[in-house]
Amino acid sequence: MGYAFKAISKNLASRFRKVQDAGLAIRIGQVTKLEEMKVAITRFGIMEMMGWKGTGGTAVHSDNVQGHFYIDVMRNFAKRGKASIYELYFNDILVAMQLCIASPNMLILLKTTYNESQSSFPRSVCYFTCFWRSILQQNA
Repeated sequence: MGYAFKAISKNLASRFRKVQDAGLAIRIGQVTKLEEMKVAITRFGIMEMMGWKGTGGTAVHSDNVQGHFYIDVMRNFAKRGKASIYELYFNDILVAMQLCIASPNMLILLKTTYNESQSSFPRSVCYFTCFWRSILQQNA
């Protein structure tokens, strides 16, 4: 496990530097409070609506069944301190969000969305690089 952890950390550090070298200020926000969940899910839905899921009619939105489901799930887990919505910002522009629920031994990634207009970097690479770097720093 030690070797794999070091290899992943090195790979993430390299990708993180590439984002920083492009002059982007990176910030990761975390929403955990019950009263903030609905607003965060609304932001999530707006971002999803702007992309291909919005065009295809499958995006989460605070006014559709999926949106109501995720609002309920995240609020219920937030009551017990087990919900997190991670938000990735490049220069104060929201570029990705991840809905998560957690237990002491597990983090479950429920749903991810990306700002498709921010395509300078491969979105999966830059988002997960920043996301996992944040998680690794919190647990170091």
